[in-house]
Amino acid sequence: MSKKRNIALALFVVAFFAFQSNLIAQLIVNAGVPATNLAGSAFGNGITVSGIPEINCNSAQYGSFTNGLTTDLGFNSGLVMSTGSAVAAAGPSGQNASTSYGISYTDPELTAISPGATRDVCIITINIVPQCNTLALRFVFGSEEYPEFVGGNFNDVFGFFVSGPNPSGGNYTSMNVAQLPNGTPVSINNVNATSNPEFYVDNSNNGYIKYDGLTTVLLPVIDVIPCEVYTFKLAIADAGDFIYDSAIFIDFISCSN
Repeated sequence: MSKKRNIALALFVVAFFAFQSNLIAQLIVNAGVPATNLAGSAFGNGITVSGIPEINCNSAQYGSFTNGLTTDLGFNSGLVMSTGSAVAAAGPSGQNASTSYGISYTDPELTAISPGATRDVCIITINIVPQCNTLALRFVFGSEEYPEFVGGNFNDVFGFFVSGPNPSGGNYTSMNVAQLPNGTPVSINNVNATSNPEFYVDNSNNGYIKYDGLTTVLLPVIDVIPCEVYTFKLAIADAGDFIYDSAIFIDFISCSN
């Protein structure tokens, strides 16, 4: 075999494996999955889903994802919700993801956190029955609003609102558990390079997740009463305008010791 053919073969092999590596190291998103399948994507051991989840958004805005461990996301699979196209979450980063569905809706729990969060709202409500007394949640919030629009009116936000019996007495009523350990709600203006920077990841040069900025994996826990019914409302919205998408990645919510 000639020297030129050897070089050509070597270049082909390098290109082939680079292409294969790029395919492997990328999130796989299945948008618009049926509500019953969606519940299975979000909940792990020790949780029974009661009834069919209620979904209020465009079917392109939500779905299940896998292959997360080949990226910098921090966990392998779960539920993704976006203010734009869920499929766009797979990246690569670079050109901004910006899909608008032109629907405005005021959810009082979301606007209590970010008053302008009324655009491209996506809400999923699920009733669950835990078989334990503590639930663990793992999630990552990401956005194309980072870093240019931090501190402005484009304060995209995510809320995870829990209602049901409180083991300490009374009831949880739309209690937002999508918070930092210091109790700060998760939004563009609350988690960034200057505000709570220990929970912020600059993702602008990462090829495997779309959004220019991400939170670290956040790990709130919820105290519950076994065998009681709880309502989980997951909600995300653009604030100020319909452009530049944000998304939430939710790992399995499961019983924890």
